[in-house]
Amino acid sequence: MSQRFAFQVELLPNKVDDYVALHREVWPEVERKFHEVGVRSLSLFLQGTTLFMVMEYVGSQPFAAALAEYAADPKIQEWEAVNRTFKRPTAEGSAATGFTSMQEIYRLPPPN
Repeated sequence: MSQRFAFQVELLPNKVDDYVALHREVWPEVERKFHEVGVRSLSLFLQGTTLFMVMEYVGSQPFAAALAEYAADPKIQEWEAVNRTFKRPTAEGSAATGFTSMQEIYRLPPPN
């Protein structure tokens, strides 16, 4: 069974273009690690300086454990360190990524 999660973060206004450019060529180790921990899909959406991330998780372990496994990888730590330079600091965000989780309030049901 899959689960969907959404997150948001504010980018620094003068860093938006750099963030977009970085994500045109995501490191292959990052994509590989997401797949290894059970992330089936991940999308980023940008509106002004607000970035939204939506991911679908199909892994066998709890989602928090999968994220911890992802964050423990040294190459991921390097990637996230680069990404933090583009984001506004937030007390609510994850220490690893700066993203805050969003609550899903509606999902379109499948057709009958």
